[in-house]
Amino acid sequence: MTRADEATDISYRELRARHLENDARANGYRFHKYFLKEQSIILELIGPDTGTVFDIGCGSGLLLAPLAVERTNIFGLDFNEVACRDALQNGLKIIRGDGFALPVGDGTIRTVVATQFINQQTPEATRRFLYEAARILKTNGRIILVWRNGRAWIHRAAHALYSIGDRLRGRPEFPYINHPIGDVCDWANEAGLRTELSQALLSIAGLKFDNPSGLGSKILGASFVAVFRKPDQGQTLKIG
Repeated sequence: MTRADEATDISYRELRARHLENDARANGYRFHKYFLKEQSIILELIGPDTGTVFDIGCGSGLLLAPLAVERTNIFGLDFNEVACRDALQNGLKIIRGDGFALPVGDGTIRTVVATQFINQQTPEATRRFLYEAARILKTNGRIILVWRNGRAWIHRAAHALYSIGDRLRGRPEFPYINHPIGDVCDWANEAGLRTELSQALLSIAGLKFDNPSGLGSKILGASFVAVFRKPDQGQTLKIG
């Protein structure tokens, strides 16, 4: 486990002590409604696929709880012990463990999901995670990633204000590392994955920017979403 994981785990303990387990704020979100908007986007991306879904850094398991109501192949992994107990209550099959050494066999998972996970990881750790996620994917399996765009003006303003408030209240700050979407797509490609989707979002307002490097993304694209697929060996990779 990296130092960032240890610091994040301490921060999450404080959040879980302050919020109910079924409140997304216990998982690092500022607003539960923001989580619901983001959740709807991810569930739409997963779509009708009935294969196994694995949520890395699943927290309380709220993200995939709607799928777990009717399906038995919805899994989550988290290091935080309390989060694992909460996710189990929310219907997920839970593994307590390390996102960089997944206790899962090669080529066994249809869809991997990770939301906000890489914002607490260094570039090198993020690359390791993508290689590890690619390892466990079946051929044509997908990784769905959502993370914060630290360069977007709206995110920078909100993050600055919330950080001031946290310091005044004596609350721990989360480790936060920005990853440009182009870098993440390049790392995924290095891991043998093909980029299918790369967008910037302001999910609370329902805005999507297909050019994640464009002006709209730089101003209002508070989050990034990317989908990577593990191709057949004969398929050509798309870079970017």
